[in-house]
Amino acid sequence: MAARRCAALALLLLVGCATPDEVAEWIDPTDRGPKSDDMAPAPEPEPEPDPEPEPDAGFDLDAALDPEPDADLDLDGALDPEPDVGFDLDGAPDPEPEPDPEPEPPEWGLCAVDGVPGECRPTAECRGITTPGLCPGPADIQCCTDEEPPDPDPMDWGPCAVDGVPGTCIPADTCGGETTPGLCPGPADIQCCTDEEPPDPDPDPDPMDWGPCAVDGVPGDCIPADACEGFTTAGLCPGPADVQCCTAEEPPEPAPFDCDPDAHPQPNAGLSPPPGLDGCPDGMRRIAPDDFGAYCIDRWEASLIEVTPDGFELPWSPYHNPGAADVYAISAPDAIPQGYIDGVRAAGACEAAGKRLCTDREWLRACQWTDGRVFPYGPDRDPGVCNDARRLHPAVELFPDAPNPFAFIQDACINQLPDGLAPTGAHPGCVTEEGLYDMMGNLHEWTADPEGTFRGGFYVDTERNGPGCLYRTTAHNRQHWDYSTGFRCCADP
Repeated sequence: MAARRCAALALLLLVGCATPDEVAEWIDPTDRGPKSDDMAPAPEPEPEPDPEPEPDAGFDLDAALDPEPDADLDLDGALDPEPDVGFDLDGAPDPEPEPDPEPEPPEWGLCAVDGVPGECRPTAECRGITTPGLCPGPADIQCCTDEEPPDPDPMDWGPCAVDGVPGTCIPADTCGGETTPGLCPGPADIQCCTDEEPPDPDPDPDPMDWGPCAVDGVPGDCIPADACEGFTTAGLCPGPADVQCCTAEEPPEPAPFDCDPDAHPQPNAGLSPPPGLDGCPDGMRRIAPDDFGAYCIDRWEASLIEVTPDGFELPWSPYHNPGAADVYAISAPDAIPQGYIDGVRAAGACEAAGKRLCTDREWLRACQWTDGRVFPYGPDRDPGVCNDARRLHPAVELFPDAPNPFAFIQDACINQLPDGLAPTGAHPGCVTEEGLYDMMGNLHEWTADPEGTFRGGFYVDTERNGPGCLYRTTAHNRQHWDYSTGFRCCADP
């Protein structure tokens, strides 16, 4: 016990809680520790114990011997502090992560299958689902999607008409009326279903009546080549290959085609839209359907006006995609309409003019009039009335030696070839009952479908994806553009 007390007093002296004199007073001078038996003196009477010295009022011996740890002291934290966030072991700031490199665009372009985006690539390189018929190039270049496209709604194939009798494209076995094949997109069993029987078709057309033509300004007639008594020129007439343009005099030698794809020709300089009709904006007219609200629509396919940074307004070259240029849409006759435009920029050009892209319903009503006709001018196809039958594909003509001419469908010179894209209104018979021109042929026309749809066909084809007004292309998303993509705007009255 004495040894323990001594240790405690030594500790007090060490930490400065007592002076040497105070420690000396607390030590019992008679306590010398144990002695051996042979050295023990005779017992002495036990002395009176000295009174206990009173410790300082502010000193607690027990607390000094067994102090409580500081509540704020974290030994683990002091021994193993967390490193500063954002620093590595060397004390230097962590570097910013390197951004992922931009993916290379696919060689054959983008595609979509019923709204599922994909890339055009060889089937052997696709690790997902391939869909043929949606990409340019050889047959093995197909649309590759990561997920399987949804099955289309078997009852949603759009409207149709048979000789002016309106109908709906549905599976033939679900039609409660009369079915007519060959007028609807999709599988062969998707047919035009009408409530009443269509009238008998017109008799076979006159094999000698294929319409007028011209060769470098020399007028002629489209007739069978063996019936021509003058000079024949192939590739300018609809119908079979032996139907050619027959002229009384020999056409002059065509000038060689000379085009710089980097040039920006301005064929629309000086053009402006005429006043609107029925209270609509310039270049537009009012459509008043019976089954939904009235709207205004461009009378001609759209062209563009650029607003320069210093505020000047200039025509934009219709042979180039507008990119980031500040442009707005106009509708005027005798203009080269704007091709080479994607759905996003077409919508932006309409909005910049206070308009919008037409919905599919609005576009179809404008093209088909009130009787649901298949062609803008009537129920039956009339070859040559619209700009829709160029025999030789312009990409093949411009790039005859290329392994894949369709890899160049954004080339600015394609729409500058002769007998290709026509000025708006140049085919006066290609007009609806309400005075809307070129809704069939000339250029595809983007609609407001967010998945990407353009309608009406173009100057090479108005049959492959449906006849006339029913022609509909849904194979591309809204970022797609090429020489054949154009648009017209709608607006609220």
